[in-house]
Amino acid sequence: MSAWRRLLPPFLLALAAAPTDAVSKSWCCLTEMAVVPNVYNVGHGECTGGLLYHTSRPPSGSWPSDPDTLLLVVTTVLTNLVFVPGIVNNARRGMAFEMVVGTATFVTSSLYHLAEVVDRRVLDMNPGQWHRLDNVFAIMSLVATVGLWMDLPPGFHRDALRWGSMVMVVCFQELGPWSLICTLIPIVTSLIVFAWFLRANPAHWRLYNGNMARGLLAMAAAFICFFKGLDERRDAYRAFHGFWHVFMGTAVYFFTKGCVTRPTGRGGGGGSGEGGGVGEEESALGAKRDSKCQ
Repeated sequence: MSAWRRLLPPFLLALAAAPTDAVSKSWCCLTEMAVVPNVYNVGHGECTGGLLYHTSRPPSGSWPSDPDTLLLVVTTVLTNLVFVPGIVNNARRGMAFEMVVGTATFVTSSLYHLAEVVDRRVLDMNPGQWHRLDNVFAIMSLVATVGLWMDLPPGFHRDALRWGSMVMVVCFQELGPWSLICTLIPIVTSLIVFAWFLRANPAHWRLYNGNMARGLLAMAAAFICFFKGLDERRDAYRAFHGFWHVFMGTAVYFFTKGCVTRPTGRGGGGGSGEGGGVGEEESALGAKRDSKCQ
């Protein structure tokens, strides 16, 4: 301890006297989409066209209330309410991670679209900042949905899959928030893990209850609406994007109503593939839960 006491004061003095050039630099994140002229008043030198931009409406200004803006609020913001039942289902099932990620997706998506539609900062963050957060949690929600399909029991493998996926999503979104490749890599990776899981648990190829089938149908409709909504010139009021929210929220609701435990090819009810069956009593319990989820 005496050595530390002798070395700490000189270290702190050296740290305080260190050059501070880095502090005065303007850091810029050039990751926002192309800036539309006369919409965003950008004036950040090298940051022009980047994430650091100002909305045209000052934070202290009045909120727009014209019919077009209100309609966009309905189609892009209020449609996120469809995700709430799925979040509640996760809470009831004790799926804390999925509940938190789903809630974060609901909040960031709503605030991103609100900031974009009203063209002003919301909670002191601009649409670009909310958009990046929305990207992270939306992708993570899709990855977490794949995890729900596996019905892994609590433990190391489930936690490693959850948090490892979160780290992957954050890193790839920092690398390229608007890159399709950076968006797809975490999702494809989760599907590869799911395929590997199915190889060890072939019974998971089956749909044990109607909720999973309904969820897959709703998800298919959601992705159709998502891709059709990318052309905003033909969908000025973002109706297709709103239906993307509605159908995806519906899919999440059905997925989260799926059984907590489904029997697997190894004779167990855990569905993890970690060491085989878990006994006739628990397997029967899994089958009983299945019958209640039709």
